[in-house]
Amino acid sequence: MDNLHSTKPSSTEGEDAQPSSANQNPENHADHQKPSTTTISTIVIKAGDATRLVLAVLQSGDHVRLEVDSMVPPMLDVGQNYEEAITLQTQHLDLIARLQSKQANVEELLSNADSLVAEKSGTDSAVYEAMADSLGTAWKDLNQQIQIRAQLLEQAVEFFSWSRKVGHLRELLETLVDAMSYGDKVIEKMREIGRVVQNSERVRETFVACEKIEQEMIRINERAQNLRDLWDQKKSRLDWTIRVGHVYGKLKEIEQWVTDMKARLQNEDLGDSEMSAELLLNEVRKILDEAKVSIQLPNRFYQIRFCDALQVNEHSDVTLTCEVTGYPFPTIVWQKDSRPVSAVRCVATIQNRKCMLTIRNATCAETGDYSCIATNTAGSDVTKATVTVKAVPPKFVKTLTNGIADHGSGHVFNCTFFGMPSPSARWFKVKVDVGGDVLIFMQITLSLLSEWSFNRRLVLNNVAKSQAGIYTAVARNCCGEARCQATLQVNSRPQQLVQTTATVGAIEISFLKLCLVWIFLRRSTKILKLVRTSFKRENVCAPLGTKVTFECTVVGSPAPTVSWLFNKQPLVSSSWCQVSADRERHMLTIRDFKPEHVGLYDVVAENKYGTATSSGRLQEQGGTFLAFCQPTFRIWKFSVEEQRSIRRIQMADQRAPIEAAIEPPHFVQPLESRAVYEQEEVRFEGILTGTPEIRTVWLKDGQLIADGTHRVQFDKGKAILCIDKAEFRHAGRYSCRADNAAGTAISSAVLTVKAESTPPDFINHLVSQEICEGEQLCWEANVCGIPKPTVKWFRNGDEISSCPEFQIIDRGNGQHALLVPCVQLEDTGTYTLVAENCSGEARSTADLLVKKRDQLSRVSGCTTRVFEENVQVDMQTSTFHAGQMLFTSPTSSSSFGFSS
Repeated sequence: MDNLHSTKPSSTEGEDAQPSSANQNPENHADHQKPSTTTISTIVIKAGDATRLVLAVLQSGDHVRLEVDSMVPPMLDVGQNYEEAITLQTQHLDLIARLQSKQANVEELLSNADSLVAEKSGTDSAVYEAMADSLGTAWKDLNQQIQIRAQLLEQAVEFFSWSRKVGHLRELLETLVDAMSYGDKVIEKMREIGRVVQNSERVRETFVACEKIEQEMIRINERAQNLRDLWDQKKSRLDWTIRVGHVYGKLKEIEQWVTDMKARLQNEDLGDSEMSAELLLNEVRKILDEAKVSIQLPNRFYQIRFCDALQVNEHSDVTLTCEVTGYPFPTIVWQKDSRPVSAVRCVATIQNRKCMLTIRNATCAETGDYSCIATNTAGSDVTKATVTVKAVPPKFVKTLTNGIADHGSGHVFNCTFFGMPSPSARWFKVKVDVGGDVLIFMQITLSLLSEWSFNRRLVLNNVAKSQAGIYTAVARNCCGEARCQATLQVNSRPQQLVQTTATVGAIEISFLKLCLVWIFLRRSTKILKLVRTSFKRENVCAPLGTKVTFECTVVGSPAPTVSWLFNKQPLVSSSWCQVSADRERHMLTIRDFKPEHVGLYDVVAENKYGTATSSGRLQEQGGTFLAFCQPTFRIWKFSVEEQRSIRRIQMADQRAPIEAAIEPPHFVQPLESRAVYEQEEVRFEGILTGTPEIRTVWLKDGQLIADGTHRVQFDKGKAILCIDKAEFRHAGRYSCRADNAAGTAISSAVLTVKAESTPPDFINHLVSQEICEGEQLCWEANVCGIPKPTVKWFRNGDEISSCPEFQIIDRGNGQHALLVPCVQLEDTGTYTLVAENCSGEARSTADLLVKKRDQLSRVSGCTTRVFEENVQVDMQTSTFHAGQMLFTSPTSSSSFGFSS
């Protein structure tokens, strides 16, 4: 219900009013009497049952003012939650509408109040007019206060709205954490299932399933991190909103104090005697004392997008933004590492109280701690942020390694690299893109990765001869690229073999946390024929007086201990036998077989997870009979877990081939021509395949290279020729010839040795001169270059010849001078020193200004260079130009352009 009431004037005296005294001196009565405050009329405005506004028309001396006597709810009440804030906002908007609808009634009451004051105060029309103006101003101030409360309620509604959203985000964050916890439980259950099974395919299925779950957990973790960042940002803004509310309350207190002090000063009568003036001075001193203890509110500014740590890529734009509040508006200063920022690289702008610092095309030099300092008469404040410009091109931590694979088998290339931003990887074989690479993170936890390091692999299945060659891995991001190469050599088809089985050791099986590595080992092993599985014993015969060797390969983790037994008794090295080991190969050698050496021999391999044994009986016979085998191990290697198991590996004994295959030599990677400077290292390298064993020789210009002249190496199909320091006599055509029983192959390349040369360069440049007529001029410059450059002097484009007026001096060691004993006015111009050799040329230019003694100025110099290099390789000429360069004199608007 809308109600508006008006009351009759009442003589309510304020605290400062003093009653008159009959005993007081009438002359000083006016000096000691302070004006009273009288309520002329009151206005009550209601909006519903919960909102009420009471306005009072007050008379204080000769002035009349309008103020809020009471307000329900209070001016700064914004509610406890979103619903209460919405209710208060609705009621306040209704109050504003009702107050505006009673504008005419309020103006009528104000007019009546002015009439009452006029009747009581006299007939001074100027005073009455001032009182009416004061009432009009008071009415405007009242409306302004009501509008400010409306804005406060609007901000409170927005605050509680964001608070509700923050609550939803917190619930979502807790849900994500629960999801990641359940993901851990799922992975652990998968691992428990994987520990039970012994099938290799089931192990692979376990790995694939765990990988899928962990990839989903990574995505959930990224979302959770984004929510954490959003939460921190919103929380920061909410904190600053609360601080602004406190500041607003302090401002209202200050405003009320200023209003009261102004009224007290206006209501004081200056008096007409010395005593009344002294009383007035005492009141002024009280006001000044109160002003000293009043609130000094420093300016504050809050951060909206200012990060504690900001990381950006090189050559991208960086913008730091913060919002500043304060009165008067503060002065803004930006600093980097406690020093003012560069006005060339950084642009500072202010728009709608938002202060922005923009760094265009940021480089690594822009990395540092940035500060924004706001200062005005009330105080200062500062906020800081760290900017890191990252430009990490790809780099290989682990490069590819050369490999050898049998025809029809598989092969895996592995490499590791890192970079920022994350590089992409491609695989090439002789510049042809190949697919099939698999991405595996090296280390994953439930938090973000500490360092972006990646492992890439290229898996080749059913390898054929056509797949032999050079493979290249290329890692590329916006900052650059990195490459590494390796060669794959494919052997001929496997030989036909007759197989038996034997147990030679035990290996450890454990379960993978993330990645699975397949390893294939092949070793040639020579063992007695009667070493077999299941501990079966068979007789083996050897002639007396011969050398007998037992050899086996044992693999396990941890490395097993191997012991030998003779007739169930421990056997160690002695005068008639020797026990030896070479990594995984273990051997027992009987130097001279005698009758007392006949008996049962056992080899035992043991670690903490199990034992493997092989045994056989050695007997006397008239000849030597040894069997050759080539055991093949397939090892599943995982990262260590608490649960481990041991599996016996059955090794296939392979007898000597029935039919050997042959293949002529073939250069998978031929030699490449090289062009180098003197004293540089030269390396020719070629990769070959072929069966049987290949023999290589090197030739220069068709002649065999003598042994010891250069370093020559041939290992695992790679032929290498190295020349430590190239000389002119080493230039020519080099060939590598490969021979075996099946044929011959030749690869050639040309070596070109160039003379060492560098283009001319100025160590000391010419400096522009301004001298008086008749003085001596001496220009000096220091030039370097290989071979020694020739120099020429030019004036305004015309070459200068040495003469008494212009003396050209060569002082040696690259020092050149131009001496003019007595300059004339006509010598004014542009002088250029040109240095030239076979690698290019360099120019240094300066201006000479000849004036009379009463005319002085300075002219800056300008230096330009042009480089040109001619290189001859394989009878072809290539010319390299530096391009076009533009230089501008700092003291003039003219530009100088040169092009090669």
